[in-house]
Amino acid sequence: RAIVVKKNHSIEFTTLWNDSHVNRGPLVSTIVFRVVLAISFVTFIIANLFEASIGIALGIAVLAVLAMVYSRRLKRHSIFLERRFIQNLRYRDLQAEYMGEKKPAYAGRLLSQDIHLTDYEVPGESAWAGRTLKELNLGRKYDVHVVSILRGMKRINIPGAEERIFPMDKIQVIGTDEQLNLFSREMESVSSLDNGAIENSTMVLKQFVVDAGSIFRHHKLRDLGIREQYRCLIVGVERDGNSLMSPDVNAPFEEGDVVWVVGENDNVHQLVNQKNEKVDNIKVSIMKSDPKECLYCQNNDTLHSLMIEIAQLSVSRVFLFKEQTYRGRCLVAYKDHVNDLFELSDEDRNAFMADVARVTRAMDKAFHPEKINYGAYSDKLSHLHFHLAPKYVDGPDYGNTFQMNPGKVYLSEEEYQQLIDAVKAHL
Repeated sequence: RAIVVKKNHSIEFTTLWNDSHVNRGPLVSTIVFRVVLAISFVTFIIANLFEASIGIALGIAVLAVLAMVYSRRLKRHSIFLERRFIQNLRYRDLQAEYMGEKKPAYAGRLLSQDIHLTDYEVPGESAWAGRTLKELNLGRKYDVHVVSILRGMKRINIPGAEERIFPMDKIQVIGTDEQLNLFSREMESVSSLDNGAIENSTMVLKQFVVDAGSIFRHHKLRDLGIREQYRCLIVGVERDGNSLMSPDVNAPFEEGDVVWVVGENDNVHQLVNQKNEKVDNIKVSIMKSDPKECLYCQNNDTLHSLMIEIAQLSVSRVFLFKEQTYRGRCLVAYKDHVNDLFELSDEDRNAFMADVARVTRAMDKAFHPEKINYGAYSDKLSHLHFHLAPKYVDGPDYGNTFQMNPGKVYLSEEEYQQLIDAVKAHL
């Protein structure tokens, strides 16, 4: 079928047919020749396969050719096969173009305008890596245009202004010879390594001893902010002559500990030189009081004389205040010795405030106050805690600040237990 009717209705065939009567003779001759060729081919096949006479084979061949020409089903199948053949034939070229192994077809047409399409690979150390095309502003600076970004098996055509350039990306850039040369020189300059940066990036391992005046003494690793401020890492601690052990972020350092720290040379020396500075001179989250003097940390008699522990939540402890001028008054203290709310990480701060909200919700359901007042002073006791004082209409200090410890209302053990059970029932 492809031999007989292919291109008979094409634009080229129609143009030649209508252009001049002289063209019609050769065009008709080509059609007749193709029909005869197709019939001869089919006749040869039939005659050899079935040992039929030439006349019978010829007749069957004519009928077969006519059937193939006028069959719509064969026409659709023929077109499908032809398209699939062409697609398979071009697949390798299309794949090579997609992967950047072959220049796209339009690149050749740019040459007539003295414009070129060139590939550049972004080095891993390039200062451009991680920045958006908008930030780099390559079009305005160098008069070039990034038309495609090839990233592994992915191709990003006509990338937007917010598209980022990453190390080892291959970018396809359009510009004149002069523009591309300028762009190439600039790309090389932002990818060169500075000798000073190499020297400063050298990693070293140092050790120091926590002595009596060290800021590390009695402080937890998580509170010191060593990684954030000094960009150093505590890799191990030796204590009491024992072998090196992994540091526990929640365990305070003790006098005599040998601390091993790793980091860039300047950062490590800065940290080691700071280890004996006063607490006020170091900008890290360090508590202002000694945990050994903290009633919450020591869980001592003073604490038990003031409040009764109800429960332990995710990051806090819950207490019922013994002085009950404000019926149902409770207190929520952070589980570790932290001076202020801002010293916590986002995760720990959110968890602590979630605990506070959980307790006030339970108090509201248990006692139905008009409002619950929050108090977080810690002027004399540097341990993060919230006083939660329910207020009732016509009750003590309604409309004013609650008193820290009026010292007026104390209950029996049975009455305290009733309040505790009411709060715990809704926690």
